[in-house]
Amino acid sequence: MSGASPGTEVEGYALAYLRFSSALSAMASDSEEGVSPEAERDEPAYEFIQRLVQYGPGADAWPFVRAILQLSSDDDLAFHAAGPLEDLVRLHAVSVVDEIEQEAASDPRFQWALGRIWTERSAVPADVLERIVRASGNEIQSM
Repeated sequence: MSGASPGTEVEGYALAYLRFSSALSAMASDSEEGVSPEAERDEPAYEFIQRLVQYGPGADAWPFVRAILQLSSDDDLAFHAAGPLEDLVRLHAVSVVDEIEQEAASDPRFQWALGRIWTERSAVPADVLERIVRASGNEIQSM
């Protein structure tokens, strides 16, 4: 990441993530075509966010996941909730539970998206999972 203002930079990465994700979905439905050269330019941002969610500190990944959900269309919101948000909760719930609770309390759209994720009870400490389920309006499915 460069010296741009943090919000602008995060938003730029999130928009590129969304464009590349959309291109991947389109490619999956049309197996004859690959990703366009325009979409290929967005792949590094997509990979950066994927790696950050998987391997980075949750606090660093949180702003990117939040931006993806904020910028996602209503039609794609559940899809992105079940992707990066679900992974963030599964891997980093302990470090981002406060942020998740605050965001869900202030943004009904985020709360709705949070309620679309699935989690394994064994993946998240019980007390943290209880807080996140409550933040979702008790909509989260746990297995």
